Amino acid sequence: MGIGGGIITKKSLFVALLISSLSLMGIAGASASDVGAAQTQAVNNSTAYNLIINQTANNTLQTNTKSTTQAVANSTIKSTNNSQTQQTTVNTSVSSQKQYAAAGETKTTINSTSFTVSQITDAAARVKAYIETNHVLPNYVTIGTTQVKMPDFLRLLTAGLLQLNNGTTTKITLKTVAAPAQSSENITSGNIYKSDYVDLAKRVKTFIDANGITPNYANTNLGKLRYESLIYTYSKILNYYQTNKALPNYVSVKAWSTVTSAVSQARPVYITSDYINGATTDTNRINAIVNGLKALGINAYNAGLGANTHYSVLQNTNVPANALIVDVYGGADAGVIYEMGQSYYKKLVGTRKVFCVWMAPSSVNITGLAWLPRAHDDNYSPASFTGLAHPDQYLLNNGYNYIYSGDLNAVIAAIYKQATT
Repeated sequence: MGIGGGIITKKSLFVALLISSLSLMGIAGASASDVGAAQTQAVNNSTAYNLIINQTANNTLQTNTKSTTQAVANSTIKSTNNSQTQQTTVNTSVSSQKQYAAAGETKTTINSTSFTVSQITDAAARVKAYIETNHVLPNYVTIGTTQVKMPDFLRLLTAGLLQLNNGTTTKITLKTVAAPAQSSENITSGNIYKSDYVDLAKRVKTFIDANGITPNYANTNLGKLRYESLIYTYSKILNYYQTNKALPNYVSVKAWSTVTSAVSQARPVYITSDYINGATTDTNRINAIVNGLKALGINAYNAGLGANTHYSVLQNTNVPANALIVDVYGGADAGVIYEMGQSYYKKLVGTRKVFCVWMAPSSVNITGLAWLPRAHDDNYSPASFTGLAHPDQYLLNNGYNYIYSGDLNAVIAAIYKQATT
């Protein structure tokens, strides 16, 4: 017998055929009963919202996943995958309905990368801040060198919360989780108390681990809380823990549409005006701006008319710390602009914002102006003060924006932008 050759007897031929048949039956069995259906998620190709967090991370391996929908412990959790929607509700136990692939295996990546609860709470603080600043869910948060997408982060959030509640410190493994094709919400603003948000975290994590996909929504005592709201809610809870080293007694929730609305987060606007065209005309102008902003959903107020209202409004303790102060001028006063860069003025401003409106054509356009001389009626600046070089750059360098326009619609639009950004 040469290499790779030889005589096959009838007995050995029968054994070979038997082994071959058993092998084929084993393959068919894996395909028919244990293989999950493929889940495809659309990738958002819009601008990635990046969050950088300096932490540490590792690598990846793979494990099988099943495409199922489950309802857990008297509360429905729903997930939609592409065009197919499934929903199961149970009262006392977990139920599962499997989907089967025609052939092959669907696998979800499970990373050997793991994070401490401290890393996760730090990331939660960054995500919370990002959402509240940009009114949108980031695409991912970077922990160390690992970009953690939001579906994956929801699992880390719920797992981290459960460990904090149980007093355990085991590192939590990062798993790749699919996002729902769509999400829905029907929530009443209110509070979710600790026992309820811990129970919700258990149900959400169980669902994710069983299905490899985040739920579209989860039922709470306030109604249906959508996928994005779950991320924001648990980011707030873990952010609280990071600051206070204890879980909060409750967390406040509101509709995601409210969280993402720039108007709902807008600064209240307080408008002052110098004397420009007479008391009646000037007051009517303030009121027209106020009404225009209110029509856009902004809380706006007439803060007074007069030569010093731009200063007295900052001394008014009833004006909130997050207010936008809008000062309307008929002339560009070098002394007033110079004052805005001084430390005593900035201390009065505090966390408020100040925006200047110079009405055309009454005022000088300071944009690109090389020198703005001292005003003829300036009786408040030092005697040595003769004027201000590049007043536009002086304002911008000190953190103030302005507009020069005679179009009230343009003025209202500019104020709206300042109030909502």
